[in-house]
Amino acid sequence: KARLAGFTTDQLKATYVERYNVKDFMFTESLFDWTINGGEWEVVNRFQCDPRWSHMNGESTNGLAALWTKYEFSGDFCMEMYAGLRHGWYERCGDLNMTILNGRTTPSEGYTVTCTGWDYDHSQLYTTLYRNGEVVTQSEKYLVPRMREGNKRLGYEPLIRPGRDVHGAWYYIKLRRVGKKLEYYFDNELVFTRDDPSPLSSGSAGIWTYLNSMMVARVKIAAEHIRPRELAFSYTFVFLPGPSRPAPEI
Repeated sequence: KARLAGFTTDQLKATYVERYNVKDFMFTESLFDWTINGGEWEVVNRFQCDPRWSHMNGESTNGLAALWTKYEFSGDFCMEMYAGLRHGWYERCGDLNMTILNGRTTPSEGYTVTCTGWDYDHSQLYTTLYRNGEVVTQSEKYLVPRMREGNKRLGYEPLIRPGRDVHGAWYYIKLRRVGKKLEYYFDNELVFTRDDPSPLSSGSAGIWTYLNSMMVARVKIAAEHIRPRELAFSYTFVFLPGPSRPAPEI
């Protein structure tokens, strides 16, 4: 973010501002920048009662619903997401998860944060930071509304009235790294911070949920370097001989 003060409109009329090394996904186009790896992903109405409010939705009733970018990010980064729950999935809110600097399309690589993650008794207690699949730190802060607490939102957010329930709510989630310091925020409040003595160098990024239905309005990723991810593929040539075209010798 940037702020300018002390200039008039006339002084600023010739100003040129350029933003680079940022990928901003509003999901207003097809998912050509993403790879689906689990679950169903589509633009669909958020509410059962009103079809007008539609956003990107990732849903899975029996496992992972994951979406991975076709870009590679390296160096310091900041990954942000506005996410919520789809109407009809309020009994266990949570698992608004993100992964970055992973090598493959899996949350077991790179930095992963499970926001109010799944557990066997649906306690909704834990938000966990993983590094290559190993737990780095864990928090019991009240983030996504908990069913046992009446599904009420806590914390301070100046544009949202206190006590709002989960219905129609958006949550702002941010994971960033500067140097060796990792920081994770929920609704602009710091949840935890940790130093990584051996920072991961580069990788892809993804958003995902588990046994849930996640609505996503926006994902924004800034990094020191961004380039298209190299995708491997294979092909086979088949020669069909014809009456005047014998099969070639290979």
